[in-house]
Amino acid sequence: MHPDFKSLFILYTSITVACVLFRIAYKEKDTFQWAKPWFIFVAVGAITTNIWLLYFSVIIVCLNSAPKKLDEKVFYYLVIFVAMPDLQFKLPFPGINYLFILEYPRLLALVVLLPIYFELRKRKQDIETIPLDKFVLAYCIVSTLLDFRLDTSITFWARSAFMTFLDIWLPYYVISNVKADHRRWILAILFSALILAVEGVIEWRLIWKSYAKFARHIDDVNINKIWIRNYFRGLGLRISTSWFEPITFGTFIATMIYAAFNIKRLGKQQNFFGYMVMGVMTLALLFTDSRGAILTCLIALAAGFYFHFPSKGWKSFYKFGVVVGVVVVYLAMETLSGMDEEGTFDYRAQLVVNSVDAISRNPLLGTPFYRSNEVLVETMMQGQGIVDFVNTYLKTLLQYGAVGLFLFLGMFLYAIFKMFSRVSALEKVGDERYHVGTILIGMICGLAVVIATVSPVAYLMDYVWFTLAMISGYIKQTADLGVKKPVADTAVAAAAQAPPGVATTHRLGAGPH
Repeated sequence: MHPDFKSLFILYTSITVACVLFRIAYKEKDTFQWAKPWFIFVAVGAITTNIWLLYFSVIIVCLNSAPKKLDEKVFYYLVIFVAMPDLQFKLPFPGINYLFILEYPRLLALVVLLPIYFELRKRKQDIETIPLDKFVLAYCIVSTLLDFRLDTSITFWARSAFMTFLDIWLPYYVISNVKADHRRWILAILFSALILAVEGVIEWRLIWKSYAKFARHIDDVNINKIWIRNYFRGLGLRISTSWFEPITFGTFIATMIYAAFNIKRLGKQQNFFGYMVMGVMTLALLFTDSRGAILTCLIALAAGFYFHFPSKGWKSFYKFGVVVGVVVVYLAMETLSGMDEEGTFDYRAQLVVNSVDAISRNPLLGTPFYRSNEVLVETMMQGQGIVDFVNTYLKTLLQYGAVGLFLFLGMFLYAIFKMFSRVSALEKVGDERYHVGTILIGMICGLAVVIATVSPVAYLMDYVWFTLAMISGYIKQTADLGVKKPVADTAVAAAAQAPPGVATTHRLGAGPH
C-alpha cells in the first residue's frame, strides 16, 4: 500500500520525541529548527515513488535552509547526514552509459559542502596541512589510480576520480579546515543519532523497518535486497534504521553513547533527561544485537577513561594501551567466540587465513579482482552467493596491496597517537580544549577497532572520514599549545569565515538572509 503513512507516522513520532528529549536534556532551544529537513525528507520519501522528486526536494531544502556561516553549514550537514538511507541510482547522461552513481551522501556533498570547498580554496594560503591530511590525500590518489585496473576507459577513470572526491576528499577537506567549536559538531551528530535511536526502538517493538519500506517502493533505486530484509537474533529484530546494516548502525550509536556519557566535556550539564538519552541509545545498541558495536562502545569508554587517571603511574599511553589491548583480545578471542552461535567469529578467522593466496598474487598493489580468487570462492562463499569481506583492513590489503594498507592504517595510527599526545599536553597546561579531544579520541579508537570486524558498507566509511577530518581540524586549532584559550573563542574565528554582510547570529534552518 502506498503512500506509506505508517512509516511516516513512526518517523515523525521518532523525530518529535528526539527533539523534545534533546531540548530538555541539553537545553538546546532550536532542536525542531534543526529537524526541519528531517521532517521534509521523510515526508517526501513516504509519499513519492520517484527518486528524482526525492532528491530534488533534498536540493531545494538544502539550498533554502542551509546557514551562510561555514561552521554552521557543516553543523547542518552533520545533522542531516543520516536523515535518509543511502539510495543509489545511476545518473543518466547523453552518449555514455551513465554519468556517475548518485546517492544521498554524495548529493549532500555537492549541495552543502562543495560551495564551502570553493570558498576555502580561495583562501588556500591560510590553510594549514598536517601529516594526516597527506595520508588521506595520498590514499585518495593511490586508490583512484589502482581502480583504473578495473576498466581502462577514460569515462570510468574520470567517474571513479570524481566519486572518490565526493566520498572522501571533499567532506574531509571541508570539515578539517573550517574553524569551529568541535563540541557543537559532536552535538549535531549526537542529535541525529538520538533520532535514529528512538526510531530504532520503535522499529524493534513494531517489527517495522520504516526506511526499508522507502527503499522498496521508490523506483530506479539500486539497493542490495539483503540489507532491507528482516533479520532476527537473540533479542528479536536486528534494527538498522537508515543505515540498513545492524553492525554499522550499532557502531554509530556506540560512539555517540560515549559522547552522551561524557556530555559535561561538551559543555552541557548531565541531568535525568540526559540519562534518558543514554538509556534510549543503549536500548538501540542492544537491539542491533551486534557484539562488534558493543565492543566499539567499550573501546571508546576505555580510551576516555585514560584521562581519568592521575598524571603519573598508569597514565602512560603505552602501559594503558597494553592493558586495554589485552582486554580487547580477551573479549574478541574468548567472550565473543563463546557467544558465537552462528559461526561469525570463525568465519572472520578463516577469512584472514584463506586470503593469503589472493594477497600473495600481488602483495604490493593488490588486485581489484580479489573477489574472484579461486581459494576464497571455494572456501568462503556464503549462501547469498558472495564472499563477505568482514574486515576493512583486509579488504584494503586485498584491493590496494601493502601500499594502500600502509596509507589507510597510517591515518588511524597518526590520528590516535597524535591525539593522545596533544590532548595530554593540553590537559597538563590546563587548556579546557582537551575535553572535546577526549571525545574524539574515544570515537576514533572505537572505529579503528570495529572496522577490523565489518566490511565498509552503509555510512560507516563516511562516518570514519569525517571523524578523521574533525581530528585534523582539532589538531590544527590546538597548535597554539600552552596558550589558554576557551573553546568558545573558536566562534570568533569561525565568524571571520562568514561571507560579508552575513549576520553571525544566523540560526540553523532559519532560511537565507
